[in-house]
Amino acid sequence: MQDNVVKPDNNVINRKDTALEHQGTKCKFWIDKKLFKVGKVHGENWAEILSYKLSKLLDIPAAEYEPVTFFLSDKLTRGTLSPNFVGDGERLINANELLSGWLGTEYDQTKRYKHKAYTFSRSLALFKVLKEQIQPKHSLQPVQQMIGYLIFDVFIGNQDRHHENWGFISSLEGSLYLAPSYDHGASLACRLLEKERKNRLVTQDKGYQIKHFAQKANSAFYDSERLLKTYKLAELCIQKYPKESFFWIEKIRNLTQENLLSVVDTLDDSWMNSIEKEFTLKLLQTNQKYLAELQNRYV
Repeated sequence: MQDNVVKPDNNVINRKDTALEHQGTKCKFWIDKKLFKVGKVHGENWAEILSYKLSKLLDIPAAEYEPVTFFLSDKLTRGTLSPNFVGDGERLINANELLSGWLGTEYDQTKRYKHKAYTFSRSLALFKVLKEQIQPKHSLQPVQQMIGYLIFDVFIGNQDRHHENWGFISSLEGSLYLAPSYDHGASLACRLLEKERKNRLVTQDKGYQIKHFAQKANSAFYDSERLLKTYKLAELCIQKYPKESFFWIEKIRNLTQENLLSVVDTLDDSWMNSIEKEFTLKLLQTNQKYLAELQNRYV
């Protein structure tokens, strides 16, 4: 059945004249140099949108995500639309390609998860290895920008910063610059079941409250043989890059409850229900408090 075009000026689009996107496992395709993507669960859509809104508050370079719907076989489908951040003649080089080029057969670039060779120290060392090629794209220095992504991951509980979810863009002149942060669909506990959200919001059991839940979030990075929790990742950032880490933590701790509410309330109830909004707000506040307390310990 042919797709229907419905009110394209109201963020409802039709899948035609599009190009398929093959990377990853989600339903996605290109339309007018914008990537339409559908989350594997509905929460991934709002996680992308809210994470982008938060990145704007913090001045973190990030791919833009806006809510859209489209009709496919008469079924209304929700997703996100993201303009291509790679310019004409440029190329996105994911971190796995660069790490493999540097480390050779020691590094398997095809392995995305449980990759013990994918460590925090190696990822940041890549900036030194490529020092002569990397140029700043913004007012931020490249390492400062990358630390910003990692501290941001802790704040939003992003568990999916694997080696294909960050990288560099090769410019027309042949230099490299750090790509904006992208793919935040595994953040903000967006895959949590509704029943668990409700229970964690009201429980008196300290071992089941949101604070405990936030502490369990895994990053994609390893430190030696251990998979790093996001909270431990924040500690490593501070220990190795204190100035850069404090710069971003200060921005996060200065966000007010009104700032966070303005982001969480971005979407109406058809996209994100009241329980999801309440849980997301408290999760952000929990992570914000942790980062502030962590900074105080190291100052």
